[in-house]
Order: sequence, then structure tokens, then C-alpha cells
Amino acid sequence: MTAEHAHRSYEFGEFRLDALRRVLCSRLDGQPLPVTGKIFDTLLYFVERPGQLLDKRTLLAALWPNVVVEESNLTQTIHTLRRVLGERPDEHRFIVTVPGRGYRFVAAVTATTVEEPRQPEKRKLLPAAAAVAIVVLAGIVFWLLQGSRQPQRSASVDPPALSIAVLPFVDMSEAQDQAYFAEGLSEEILNLLAQSTTLRVTARTSSFSFKGRSVDIATIADTLKTTHVLEGSVRKSGNRMRITAQLVDGASSAHVWSRTYDRDATDVFGVQDEIAAAVAESLQVTLTGNADLRSGQTRNAGAFEHYLQGRYFFNRRGAADLARSKEYFERALQIDPNYARAWAGLAGVYHVSEQHATAEVLAAWGAVVERALQLGPNLAESHVRAAQYFWRRGDNTTSAEHCKRAITLNPSDPLVLSVSAGKAFDAGHWSEGIALQRRAVAVDPLAAVARGNLGVYLAAVGEWEGAITELEKAHELSPTLPRIDSDIARVQILRERFDEAQAAAARIPAGPLRDQCTALGFRAPGQKAASDAALARMVAQASDANRDSALHVAIAEVYAFRGDEEQALKWLDRALQQTGRRWTREEMMQSPFLRALHADARWRTLLASADER
Repeated sequence: MTAEHAHRSYEFGEFRLDALRRVLCSRLDGQPLPVTGKIFDTLLYFVERPGQLLDKRTLLAALWPNVVVEESNLTQTIHTLRRVLGERPDEHRFIVTVPGRGYRFVAAVTATTVEEPRQPEKRKLLPAAAAVAIVVLAGIVFWLLQGSRQPQRSASVDPPALSIAVLPFVDMSEAQDQAYFAEGLSEEILNLLAQSTTLRVTARTSSFSFKGRSVDIATIADTLKTTHVLEGSVRKSGNRMRITAQLVDGASSAHVWSRTYDRDATDVFGVQDEIAAAVAESLQVTLTGNADLRSGQTRNAGAFEHYLQGRYFFNRRGAADLARSKEYFERALQIDPNYARAWAGLAGVYHVSEQHATAEVLAAWGAVVERALQLGPNLAESHVRAAQYFWRRGDNTTSAEHCKRAITLNPSDPLVLSVSAGKAFDAGHWSEGIALQRRAVAVDPLAAVARGNLGVYLAAVGEWEGAITELEKAHELSPTLPRIDSDIARVQILRERFDEAQAAAARIPAGPLRDQCTALGFRAPGQKAASDAALARMVAQASDANRDSALHVAIAEVYAFRGDEEQALKWLDRALQQTGRRWTREEMMQSPFLRALHADARWRTLLASADER
């Protein structure tokens, strides 16, 4: 066997690496792992030298020949390789770091030689004269064919549009207590890059969905459909911080740019500006330097840090997180009372936590919104929060005005798009609402809430196939998303896919939501008795004086779907007597089961009563 027909294969742990084909596979099922570019080169270099201590200088010279790169490139590459191999932070089954020296591949490696099948022998050449004659004849034919055609311009292939995902930076601090700072810095850089009109920036929810997951860059880029990925790490101790950032090509996993910043913690604003500028320069795009975005910022590092903590807990949305978020936003405002983004963040807390606000709470909420608008009149989030507040007060006109202003200021922000979509839909502008929500999904494709909302809107206008596609995608992204199983079951009932509806309903805990799905399925074969019993339970539960309007609307939907308009309208009227009229109106407008009532004059009367303050 000659070297021409053989190559090396390596087995270690649960993996097999084919050096010639550049494939890393699982030995358990033979499935290839998505590892390409520099990550594969590094792994191959390691497995060819098992047990050897490889110092960093040697590795840099071998992996980046004739290129000057920083040590952080190697650190991040090995960090990514460890994730691909499934190493947890507390174990090093394959790669061991030797402090101050380098790295050692410690897994046992078995090298084997793989024989390639020989290529068939080439046919004997024709005699020289015959070969020349054939070539001449082919040339004449080609000339004749070309002469009979009209000249055509060669088709140009446009390069793919530039796009980027900013991953949450990794907290490398010794105490592991700087996650809020690392994630906040990532989000700030994302916002700065979003100022470019030629660079598509994936929204936070989708980019941050890969946090803590062992997924290589190529897979992330393919999932998010981005050409580049920005990743990094933060090590913060006292008043000093070390921030490392790497811009990676999504197709090849090659590092386009990287740098490490050792700075005083008060220089966080300068670092995030420098990173954004360096990324823009590497991609040859221009940042607008939007003064409107800057107008909502602070230059106080302490206020900024509290703001980042407020955002961190606001995004987590756990049982006690909103209270902590409110506390941190208020701390930021104590340091810098003119910090518009902190005022807007505080207004967001009110919106999420005060669905049934008292007059006193509404007054406090309104004061916060007013300050956000005064200090950040050109900040999109200020107008989004104002739109939510005025909608809650029943002032649809003012709410719509703030939505329009927010879209003008930041037409690619998923929060702006989603809030505007909801308000447009609530106002009866269904096509506009769906178009806005589609844009929100496009910029934030892995946001389960955005997908779920689009599914609900499509169901409301009878686009059931599109609705079930979006709802099932939302369920895939977040199986615990509130009401997602109920929404899927309801649409499957509309499609008369009763088996699928029952499967979705079976995932719902016993209670009104599951009862409603059973009651709506009265047309399913053999389900009439179960449907009647479920409706009876809902009616009995609705007699509880503490029940809010949601159960009353759910009962109205069942009656409307059964064709009993009188009972449906009666239960809707009861719903509007409860608290939360604005939320009741929203449910009414989005319900596909109430569409049969839209032609009734009493429906319009009910909607008008919901608009009363």
C-alpha cells in the first residue's frame, strides 16, 4: 500500500477523527459532529501528539503560520474545542491546561491507517494525429455555436448580506458573580452594532439562547442564518477588568479579529465602543453613531452597573426577579437621576407586574413614563413603554402614536415591533399587526414568545396552517411557554385534527384551560358528553367572585363556537364587568372562536365599553 492510497484515522474516548476527510464522528452512532476550520486543525494537532506538553508559542506558530495573532485566539479556540468534545468546566478528560506552560492532550489515542480504493487506470491515449483532429473539430463546433447566440453578460453572484450574532460573553471571574456584567456588555455591543444600516444584527433573545450550551460557531451561524458571530469573555476583579472579544466567520469558524482589553472598570463605555468600532471596521460597515441612542445613556459606571443588574433580573422573569430588577433600576436612578434608559427599564417593570394596577400604582407608573420621555425623547424604548402605559389607560390614540414613533426610531428592535404588532391587532388593523410580528420573528427567530404571538394572530384571521407551524415552533423552543399547549390544541380543533388536539390538551394541567379544550372539542367523535361536562365545570368555577375575566371569555368562546350567540355575548358582558378590561378586549380581538359575533351590533357595543376608562 502506497502513501498515496492511505491516510490516518484516530480514535479517542467516544470519538473517531478522519484526518483526510476532516470529519469528527461519534463512535457510538457514527454521526458527524459540526467541527470545522481552526477548531478541527487544533484537535488534529493534539491527537497527533498525545501526552506531549505543547507550549503556547509552538501552538500559535503551528496553527496560525505566518500570521501574528494574540494568545487569546488560542485560548478561545481551545475553549470552543472543549465544548465540542463535551467537557464540563470541572473536568478535563481530553485537554489539560498546564499553568504557565501550555496544554496536553491526555486521552488515549489509537491511530489506524485507512486504505483508500485505488482509482481505475487511465485509458490509453489516442494517437497524436487523431487527438489533434478531435480538438480542432471541437473548436470549430464551439465557435459555430457561440456565433449563433446573442452575447450575454455573465451572471454575477452577489455576496451574502452581512449579518452578525452577538453571543453572551462568558463570565470568567474567579467568583463567577459577573454574569449580569458579561451579558449586559454583550447586549450593549449588540445595540451599538444595530446602528449600522447594512449589517443585520440578530436580536438578544435568539443570540443568548445558546448560553451555556456546547454548540460550535458554525452551527450557531447556520441556525441564526448569520455570516459572523461575536463571542468573548469577561474577567472582573475589584476595579480591574479583562475583556476578550473574537469575531468569527460563521462558515469557516476562522477568527476574523480578536483583542483583549485590560482596563479600569470605569472604562467600560470606552471598551464597548472600541469593540463595536473594530467589528464594524473588520466587516467594512459603518455605524451611524446614533446620538438618539446616546441620549438615553449614562456616563457613570456605577449607575450603568446597577442598570445592567436591573436588565439581568428583568430578563430572567423569575418569581422574585421583577422586584430585584425594580430595586436595581431605582439604585441606578439614585446615582444618575437623568438616566433615561433606567427610567424606561423601570416603566417596563410596571408594565409586566401591574396588570391590575390600582389608581395609585397607575399614577406612579405614569410618572415614570413621563420621566423616560422627558429624558429620552428619541429613545425607542421610552416610546414603547409609553405605548404600553397609555394602552393600559385605554388611550388607544396616544398609544398608537408612541408605537409609530418607536418604529421610526428603531425599526429593527424586536420589542418595538412586537408591542406595535399587538397594538395594531387590538385596534383591528390585523394585516398590519401580522406584518409587524413577522418582522419581529425575522429579527429574533429563536424567541418563543414572538413565534407564539404570530401563531395566535394568524389563527385569529383563519390562517390555521401558518398558525400551527408557528405555535409548534414556539413549543419546540420553549415547551413551558404559558398557554402554548392550549393555543396548539385550540388551533388543531379549528383544523378538526382532534387527535392532535387531544394530545396537546393532555399536556395541560387539570383546570379551566384543559376544560376549555375539551369543551371546544364537542365535534370530535364520541366527545359530546365529555364536552358538556367540561363546560359545566367552567360555568360552576366562574361563579367564584374572585375569578377574573379570562374564564368568562373562555366560556363565551365555547358558546360562540357552538353557535349560541346569546350565551356568548352574555358571558362577554360579564367578563367586561371584571377587572382588566383592556386585557379582555385584547383576548376578544385575538379569538378565532368569537369571529361569528363580529357582525352583531352588540359586539361593537361591547368593544366600545372595553375602551371606557
